[in-house]
Amino acid sequence: MKKILFAAAVLLSALWGCSKDDSGNEGRINYTRIDLTDPIPAEGADYYIPVSSSSTFWFRSTIGGERGDIQTGPDALTTHDGQSCILFKVPANTSYDERSVSMAVSPDQSSWYQVFSGKQSGASASSDIAGITDASATAAAKKVYAKLKELYGHATLTGLMEGDTYQSNANGEALYTKTGAHPAIEGYDLIFLQYDPTPSSWSWTINYSNIEPAKEQWNAGGLVHYMWHWNVPRTKEDWEKAKNYRSNGYDFGGYAFYSESTDFSIAQALTEGTWQNDFIMEDLGKAAAILKLLQDAGIAVIWRPLHEAAGNYNLYGKKNNAWFWWGTGGPDLCKQLWKLMRTTFEKEYGLHNLIWVWTLDVTQGCEDEYSDWYPGDDWVDIIGVDIYEDNTGAKTNQYKAALQLGGGRKMVTISECGNIPDPDKGAAAGQFWSWFTVWEGDFACNTTAYWKQLTSSSYTLTREELAPLW
Repeated sequence: MKKILFAAAVLLSALWGCSKDDSGNEGRINYTRIDLTDPIPAEGADYYIPVSSSSTFWFRSTIGGERGDIQTGPDALTTHDGQSCILFKVPANTSYDERSVSMAVSPDQSSWYQVFSGKQSGASASSDIAGITDASATAAAKKVYAKLKELYGHATLTGLMEGDTYQSNANGEALYTKTGAHPAIEGYDLIFLQYDPTPSSWSWTINYSNIEPAKEQWNAGGLVHYMWHWNVPRTKEDWEKAKNYRSNGYDFGGYAFYSESTDFSIAQALTEGTWQNDFIMEDLGKAAAILKLLQDAGIAVIWRPLHEAAGNYNLYGKKNNAWFWWGTGGPDLCKQLWKLMRTTFEKEYGLHNLIWVWTLDVTQGCEDEYSDWYPGDDWVDIIGVDIYEDNTGAKTNQYKAALQLGGGRKMVTISECGNIPDPDKGAAAGQFWSWFTVWEGDFACNTTAYWKQLTSSSYTLTREELAPLW
């Protein structure tokens, strides 16, 4: 007999939305989730969902992607084993059809997912979050942003970066092999844009016009994330040489994105009439063409450019000791580049499928500098933090810094990480990130057992769990 996931939520608080947890925090919703896999409930069997309130509830069941909402009131309650319950009849074919069954109970149709996901946080966690910043955002971008906002404070989406040429979902499939679940977010990198398209004679190929991996992720109910390790030439001659790579062979030695490997001037790049400006405007056009393909396919993109711009700020005796060239000119020039990119994408190329994520660098001792690098609320949708630490503990400093930078108006996320912070530990510390995106490869803590723990946590959503929520 094939295994069925049968998820039911049990609401334990006496009054929804006005209860207190053990710490005395008001507004916390106390409930838990029951997962039944074996034995599979028989077709037509009764299943009782205990509740302790006599108010109206919304009940949702999901079978094979088809959702049904049922509104019930006090008259639908019954008593079972001395508890007040809602009686649920197991749907037809549940006992032998390989289709997942998900159940949820909520006193509010819009917040049913809180019980379904088993998340334990304040019901109004997202009430102060601003809307998407692009007034002309596509329907897909609005939908994704709204869903992220809806889930914010209740669920952390699982995510990972793809590798190699960033044109497959190999890492996501490997995760599925390990855990039986795909990442809710698949990440891709335009790092090889200068090679696109590669000559047919090459042993490896780059063709970012092939958006099939992103379409596969999107069509399966997952989210799509793009970033850009933006390679630039050291000199105009290097640029000219690279443009003729089909005739002169594989020669991109004059390109780099690390500041220590190139003297490319961001100040010159922002000055019209310079070769550096010609280069970045041409490259922005190349990137826009790829993102436009995604827009035309109806796909919204979580877009995270110019990441880790501040590097390590002014530590170690070197001012603006940024890791990447886009941070070497300091915060003002970096913010100008961000705004140039966004304005060019929207006004020149008509891109409105992007959710803009700014990456904050959290370095102790540099707290006064964080706001200097921030482009501003009107230019940023979500604030991310990249975290590489040799543990899975809660990230108090990073979380606090990201929240304060956005003034509580922006969602915050672990936009990139090595060892994945444990969502259960984060929840215990009152930290709910929108998502995490682990870099490709297995870091020390990210064992198969830990991945299984993460994907089965009541505080995370995999692609399989996210898909029914749309």
